[in-house]
Amino acid sequence: MDERRESQRQRTFLAGKVVYGASRFEIDCSVRDLSSGGARLSFVDPLTVPSAFELHLPSRGAVFRAEARWRKGRQIGVKFRAVLRRPFEEPVRLAEAG
Repeated sequence: MDERRESQRQRTFLAGKVVYGASRFEIDCSVRDLSSGGARLSFVDPLTVPSAFELHLPSRGAVFRAEARWRKGRQIGVKFRAVLRRPFEEPVRLAEAG
């Protein structure tokens, strides 16, 4: 089997949200596989999912800038381009910052 991933994937069943556009449109998804470099997402209707978007994982407190790399049926494989919020990262409090 041809394995092209740079990091080990973990099977998951997490709720996710694809967020995109100036109006911050949202599409619900399920995260089926997750690694440090990307994910496999499952959608009810993937036709409206753009090529580039933010992937929000509310249960982990994480946000990634993602790019669709492949599409097959109701699933989309994405590569993470940037980590916008790390999992369980606490926001910096103003009192601590200054």
